[in-house]
Amino acid sequence: MLIADTYVHSADLLKNTSRLEAAAKGAAAWVISKQELQALKYKDDLDTFVARFKQLITAAELDLDSHGVIEIFKQGLKNMLIQNVLTADPPFT
Repeated sequence: MLIADTYVHSADLLKNTSRLEAAAKGAAAWVISKQELQALKYKDDLDTFVARFKQLITAAELDLDSHGVIEIFKQGLKNMLIQNVLTADPPFT
């Protein structure tokens, strides 16, 4: 199966959208998602950051557990937050 075919959905075909047009729209959405993902930065709300990050990962069809995605996630976090997580005392058990 061609990669472009993965962007063609039955709803697009029902709207008389050609396979090429549907593939182009899907590819454009993928590129935009990747660009937004790389520009995404943690601001004040961690939950919002994580939710948006997951949305963009899904839209870009990336593997959430891949090394590259984890690196992009770390780059989006504030340095202080990363340092706090890495230097936190382990919980008492």
